[in-house]
Amino acid sequence: MKPQTVLIVGGTSDVSVAFAHIMARRGCRLILAGRDSEALDVIASDISIRFETDVEIVKFDALALNSTTQLVDALPELPDVVLSSLGYMPPQNSCQENEAVIADVVQTNFISPSLLFEELAARAVAEGRSICLAGISSIAGERGRAKNYWYGAAKAGFTAVLSGMRQRYRDSDVHVLTIKPGFLATRMTADMELPRILVFSAEAAARQIDDAIRRKKLVLYIGWIWFLVASVVRAVPETVFRRMKF
Repeated sequence: MKPQTVLIVGGTSDVSVAFAHIMARRGCRLILAGRDSEALDVIASDISIRFETDVEIVKFDALALNSTTQLVDALPELPDVVLSSLGYMPPQNSCQENEAVIADVVQTNFISPSLLFEELAARAVAEGRSICLAGISSIAGERGRAKNYWYGAAKAGFTAVLSGMRQRYRDSDVHVLTIKPGFLATRMTADMELPRILVFSAEAAARQIDDAIRRKKLVLYIGWIWFLVASVVRAVPETVFRRMKF
């Protein structure tokens, strides 16, 4: 892959940092977008020194009004590759007890990344440019579970948008990749007791994402085992599924 401009949204996440390292090692120009400017400064400085590559920072708050259009307008150039790793997964009971938390979950996991990809795709087509839009959804969007159905619903919405965009832009140079992780060893899951066989590192996830982008895959499950898990979960009849606890 020739050197490209890569935009990483949610640039402080563990997967984002691991992916940024892969792109920087390849000589790509990086643009990191996120809400925590201080954390982004540290990450950008480390990458710049370690890989001797250009890294820019763009302020982006997924919860702010009109933030996606402002982000795209602030970009120094239209990127060739975009990775959105936006994610917010509060405890399910927090959602049930606070409508504002639900709004933040839906905005962060569904509305904001969806609007961002729509804007970038439209501009790429208008400029006659190719672009890869890689969005991290979740295995949680496959089916609603009692433990996290608000988070799962938001991710399911994002998955549907990505699928629709693939169909809409099938005759263009817009490549849309849906990424469906299961359990990742990140800060988001640090307090969870997870079966080790189902857990993948952020670095492993980043490598698989890089490979999927280069091969122009349409859907990526992080780890083949999660493809099997998702297939089984979707196949369980609703009368049985509602009695399950997992």
